[in-house]
Amino acid sequence: MAAGCRAAGEGVGTSDPKVAIFHEAWGRAGDTVLVAAENGRLIGAVWYRFFNEAEHGDGYVDEETPEIAIAVIDGIPSSQGGASPDGGDARAGATRRATR
Repeated sequence: MAAGCRAAGEGVGTSDPKVAIFHEAWGRAGDTVLVAAENGRLIGAVWYRFFNEAEHGDGYVDEETPEIAIAVIDGIPSSQGGASPDGGDARAGATRRATR
């Protein structure tokens, strides 16, 4: 997880097992991330990862459905949400199925 980011949920650190599972050994097959930046400064990220029955987080459905994690820099006003990197409305974006 990027320095200065915090996981969704107050007081949860990156070493907490419920958070670490989403970023340890990053880069395995299927790991995908989208980074948010403002004026060249990293302000957050959202990523997904596929798990299996033996290793997974609280949102596990099955091996074909990834779990999602989100982190933001402390101090980013919530009113800035909803903008895509190109300045458009991220809520109007296309949906696509995650693949491994």
